[in-house]
Amino acid sequence: MTSRRILVVDDEPINLALTKAFFFGMPDDVTLASSGTRALELLEDPQQHFDVVLLDLMMPGLDGFEVLRRIRTHPLHRELAVIVQSGNGDVGHIDRAMRGGANEYLVKPFVLDTLLSALGRVCSEPGTRQ
Repeated sequence: MTSRRILVVDDEPINLALTKAFFFGMPDDVTLASSGTRALELLEDPQQHFDVVLLDLMMPGLDGFEVLRRIRTHPLHRELAVIVQSGNGDVGHIDRAMRGGANEYLVKPFVLDTLLSALGRVCSEPGTRQ
């Protein structure tokens, strides 16, 4: 298994901690961002490189929909793989995220196998940054 650089974006500290714990002992390099603003700062940092963003949608301030829009309209990041995560499993919500450019949509709470399957799909899709 090759190492992936994963940016996890969620405003809930417990969700960040749980996601980080999912990857304990795995080769993946996980960076945490507690807001949409911080996620965009990390994406703009020339010292950083990410293969995939695991993005919560429902956050105060800059929400996940806006972060996704900015990723998809940025010339350097528009091909970056984005897995959206949300507690909202409503079809309209999922459709909005997918039309906005999400590669995958996970409904919280999800299990590790579901996340790993989604990561495997998006990190091997043609056109995603490696």
